[in-house]
Amino acid sequence: MGIVLGIDTTERSCSVSLVSSGSSLAQRMSFDTVATEQALALIFDTLRDAEVGLERVSKIAVAVGPGSFTGIRSGVSIAYGLSCGLDGVPVCGVSVLCARALPYRSAASFLIPILTASNTEKFYCIYASNQTNLSHFPQVGMLKIASNECLEDCLSTDMLKCLKDLNIKTDNPESCFRKIEVDFSASPSCLAEVDFPATLVAKCAEIVPASTTAISGAFLWKEGAKLLELLYVKDANAKTLVERQLARCDQTHNLCP
Repeated sequence: MGIVLGIDTTERSCSVSLVSSGSSLAQRMSFDTVATEQALALIFDTLRDAEVGLERVSKIAVAVGPGSFTGIRSGVSIAYGLSCGLDGVPVCGVSVLCARALPYRSAASFLIPILTASNTEKFYCIYASNQTNLSHFPQVGMLKIASNECLEDCLSTDMLKCLKDLNIKTDNPESCFRKIEVDFSASPSCLAEVDFPATLVAKCAEIVPASTTAISGAFLWKEGAKLLELLYVKDANAKTLVERQLARCDQTHNLCP
């Protein structure tokens, strides 16, 4: 299997990774306030760490959100620029939530990755985990946003709805789900033994087949100059959650426009 270059610029930190056959060859992360501006330097530092030339990269995996509006655009632009310089190496767009959930895909029937959207809100969605076919990893339902105060109530409602829609009966619904919330804002020393966000993005691109396209763009694959679907925390031109392709859970657990 070839080498996948992973890029994640969706948060305040920026991370880069090289992955081959499920193993990280090298990974770097910058916690600088202008980390995105250092992405290219991080890429070449990571290549040096792994003693790998850029020409050996066979696929580029880039996080397409949800996350920072500017950060996502920067990461995707870098990925496409490198692809052009490498004679059209495929560019793979991966949802941050999909990448965060993937390491736990054998832990439960359903996975719920949770991502901080702001100081008062969080993103989440539900993925179905087929434990006999770990590359089959569909998103169930919509990408949603909820306030911190009603997050648990929204999750409980959506878990019950998920089981009902799929005609799954159980006396303990929560046992079917695994909530995943990882904090990558810690210092580098605390993350020494942890896969960085870009590493998870690259591993996701390796495991999930290119033909997989989940609802709301959980995992997208495009070749050449075709655009990836981006999942922004906010869009400069978006005025409603519908335009942002999001669903909000209010305190009565209804979806609001």
